[in-house]
Amino acid sequence: MSEESKMYYHLARQVDETEIGQEKETAKDLSCYWQGLISRPENNYVYQFRKEYIVEEIRKSEFPDLPSRKRSIFMIDTQWEEYAELFLRGMGFRDSNLNGRTLTIVEPLQGNLHRADMEKLNVEDLDYSEIEDAARKYWNGMESYVPMYEILFEGSYIIRDIVKTYQ
Repeated sequence: MSEESKMYYHLARQVDETEIGQEKETAKDLSCYWQGLISRPENNYVYQFRKEYIVEEIRKSEFPDLPSRKRSIFMIDTQWEEYAELFLRGMGFRDSNLNGRTLTIVEPLQGNLHRADMEKLNVEDLDYSEIEDAARKYWNGMESYVPMYEILFEGSYIIRDIVKTYQ
């Protein structure tokens, strides 16, 4: 795992103070992105699942050593504090579906990490083969003109702090 001992923002299901310092596993604590996907009525979840299916198939066949988006938590660098809210918006979160979620600071312990430009996966109007091409660029770490980085992490981590609980 590269970038060891770094801290990152991660939007989790509701976390309370008793969980600070506890070790977690991504396979047991799936990203709230996946859990909330269908519950967001403003999203076209069929489109979202189609896109994620294609992206995961490309990862499995061409980039098997990179973490799966299905089993990862999504994080951003803590150096970009003002970016945290923008990141959540980029993932499709709005005020109404942030309720009960907690923005945390986490420290990856052991696992697999991948930094990518989430703008590469803004593929709403693309056909299947174009989404495949975009997925390859995403997994290769190619940047868009104005990149918006997300960090996928699959493995064990510790919650170090609570930044904000959305009510």
